[in-house]
This record gives sequence, structure tokens and C-alpha cells, in this order.
Amino acid sequence: MADKAKVALIISETSAHLGAYFPALASCEEISEVVLSDEGQKHVEEARKKLGDKLTRVYNSPEELFQKEKPDMALITLEAGKAPVAINIALDHGCPVFAEKPACTSIEAFEALVQKADSKHLNLMLALANRNNTEVKAARRMIRK
Repeated sequence: MADKAKVALIISETSAHLGAYFPALASCEEISEVVLSDEGQKHVEEARKKLGDKLTRVYNSPEELFQKEKPDMALITLEAGKAPVAINIALDHGCPVFAEKPACTSIEAFEALVQKADSKHLNLMLALANRNNTEVKAARRMIRK
């Protein structure tokens, strides 16, 4: 991996937690650029505003993105029915994946992705974004009491 990372952000119109991911990607000094796959192009304008100059290119699909780019990591936030295809494409191109959960509709489908990642010595990570939500923190405090 280079000194600074190129991140592929794979999203669609129903992607979760973009309000957290855009500023995190924009402010992370370890990320040099973000390449975006936004099926339907619903979030492109917001991505341009939030990511600024870090957003270097936009694509219509993960296939198109990975044909033209070699990112250091893919952040995939798609519905569970769509995510496995994008994860497979990223892994096929030698790219570690950080995926929003649920990343699949069945444990068997996820197990196949884990096996593929393991066979390629790539990380396949799941996001736990809700742990920082205010209501989750409040619930955690109540449970501890």
C-alpha cells in the first residue's frame, strides 16, 4: 500500500451511513483519493461537496470502477442483496473490503466471501457503525448501571 490510500466507495441510492462515511473519508489524512461507484448517480453531488478534491472519479458500477482503478481498499455500503456481487468484484481484483452489514442475505453466501478473501489473503471487514449512535451509547450506559 502506498503512503496514502486510494479508497473505492461503492454505494447506491439506498446506501446507509453516508452522512458518517463522507466526512470520515474527507478528513482522514491517510486517504489521498476516493473513487466512487454510485449506481443511479443519486449521491454524486453530495459526494462532490463533502469529499471535495479527494473525489477524483465517478463510475456507474463496481465493474466499471475496478476495470479502471486499483484502489487500496473498498468501502461497500449496499443492500444485502446487492453487496455480495460488489464484494466479489473487489476481492477478484485483489482489493481488501470494508462492508456495511448485513453484507449478504445468508450465512452461506457470506461464508463463501470469507473463504474467497482468506484464499487471497485479503481482509473482509464488517462495519459496526451503530455502536457510536447516541441511542446505542445511552443503552450501553443503562445496561452498565
